[in-house]
Amino acid sequence: MPGDLTAHDIEQVLRDELGLNGQDIIAHASLSALGPVHGGEKAVLAAILAAAGTVVMPAFTYQTQVIPHTGPPDNAIEYGTGDSVNARAEIFRPDLPVHPDCGTVAEPLRRDASTLRSTHPILSFVAQGPHAREVLASQTRDAQADSRAQREELTRQETLIIQQQDRLLNMRLSDDIDQEVFAKKHTELRDRLASIKLQLDVLDRSHDETAELAAKVFELSQTLRDQWLTADYAAKRRLLEIVFLNCVLDDVTLVPEMRKPFDVLAEGLVSEKSRGERI
Repeated sequence: MPGDLTAHDIEQVLRDELGLNGQDIIAHASLSALGPVHGGEKAVLAAILAAAGTVVMPAFTYQTQVIPHTGPPDNAIEYGTGDSVNARAEIFRPDLPVHPDCGTVAEPLRRDASTLRSTHPILSFVAQGPHAREVLASQTRDAQADSRAQREELTRQETLIIQQQDRLLNMRLSDDIDQEVFAKKHTELRDRLASIKLQLDVLDRSHDETAELAAKVFELSQTLRDQWLTADYAAKRRLLEIVFLNCVLDDVTLVPEMRKPFDVLAEGLVSEKSRGERI
């Protein structure tokens, strides 16, 4: 329609007013905020891709999220209230559509054959451009580094509280404080220590090996086709074992074994020697 914005109009604004000229960017676009656009979200995406270098967009999948029954305090979650939602939760896969809450522009980017996607089960990103693989792989590395830093800080706090408990006991034994003060402070320290231990337990469930495995899975997902075409029979067998890991052999038929979201995190990784009939 006359007066509608075009991809060229948007590209010119990005270049002239925002100074965008081949830089790598993270974009979160709102089609409705732009008004009528000829070509819709595809035109907006085309303009961004034309003006930028590597384009990264959030491709979150809130439809995979589950609400646990327990967890660390002050986590903005009301634990134990999501059973009905959890029952409808989907399992993350690379072709899972972007949740509508992220807008409509990221979805056509995800569907583009040249686009890569990270493997975070809820907060994944899509990227296209010369640095797409490097940027997405860094999401896993950054999460791993954050996890280590959190663990170190919680361990430091745990040590301090244990030392405070020892000093408190010594003060009580030497009659520097009475029983009432001792009991009150002991309960406070005990509760703080329990909270820290719970947070450490949550971090330990997503330890460094899991993060490294996620990085390897991401790399494999991006190169699997090329590897298959050039692989020998032994390598192809190994690739099939990986792809069909969630299948069981029923007589001579492969049957998919569907799992609930995040079962692998709760159950732990299954070693190769204990898979039974899984292949």
